Amino acid sequence: MPKSVLIAYASRSGSTEEVAREIGDILKKAGIEAAVLPVKRVWDVGDYGAVVIGSAVYAGRWLSEARKFLRRFQPTLARMRVAAFSMGVSTREGEEAKREELLGSMDPLREITTPVSVAPFAGKMDRKKLPFFYRLLIKLLKVPDGDFRDWDAIREWARGLPLALFKSEGSRGRV
Repeated sequence: MPKSVLIAYASRSGSTEEVAREIGDILKKAGIEAAVLPVKRVWDVGDYGAVVIGSAVYAGRWLSEARKFLRRFQPTLARMRVAAFSMGVSTREGEEAKREELLGSMDPLREITTPVSVAPFAGKMDRKKLPFFYRLLIKLLKVPDGDFRDWDAIREWARGLPLALFKSEGSRGRV
């Protein structure tokens, strides 16, 4: 049976989805079957050999649909190899506190299982794609518009996922 990975994502304005799709493409090039789906469209995780979950982070937390995904599939995820990434526009070079905030946003996952690999990535801010309330909040917080994603770092992390997700079960932990 071929190795398969579900890449489930929660995205507010499309940036996290684009990263999830890039991760899926890299896994496919490595010979792994990869399904890339929004968390709201995942009906079962048990059909996959591993799961990668990613979410945009607002106010230090994964989006509510990502947290609901974790609760819904908690028993199965607890038995699986899981990797995770968080996306936040405020995580740019030199902002260690924001990087730690993105890592902390994955704590609900860590309450279920020990991820085999985690990554905090800078995101993209395009206010025009956000609902009014979020545009107002972003303006008040003085979050700049722009694409801050480091595609080289994203691709490097994704290239390490096959080993992290499918290495021997006896060596579980962060990569």
